[in-house]
Amino acid sequence: MYHKGVDQLYYPDSNTMVISGSHNINDAITDLTIPLNMLQQTKRYEEADNMYQKYKPSTIIAHSLGGAIALDIQQRYNDKKTDFQVYNVPTIRQKNFFPSNVHDYSRHGDIISVFDSAAVRDPKKYDVNPFIAHSYK
Repeated sequence: MYHKGVDQLYYPDSNTMVISGSHNINDAITDLTIPLNMLQQTKRYEEADNMYQKYKPSTIIAHSLGGAIALDIQQRYNDKKTDFQVYNVPTIRQKNFFPSNVHDYSRHGDIISVFDSAAVRDPKKYDVNPFIAHSYK
């Protein structure tokens, strides 16, 4: 059994929260708030933040836009206990920017997370098609 939000899920058995990436036109608009540093002012962020505060998950798994939201939550609350696992995040960060509980992964060939130098690139996953690379399949 899990608790479903619009764009995130919470699994009580494992105390895990999952935040999805962009998947509709509203998310495309939300994506545009990331470089403007306005992500916290979006409905997507508010919903994820409410779920985070309600359940206090031990693990957050997130992709793309969801990863940007998760990383912002980590910074906002200075959370050093929750295990954050983020994939293909559309952001520009340097190595050692986050504490050790943040695990940032990216796939070679992904154009969305190409400027995220903090990400660990998966050497087994490479695709010349940037859309397949970003999907992390």
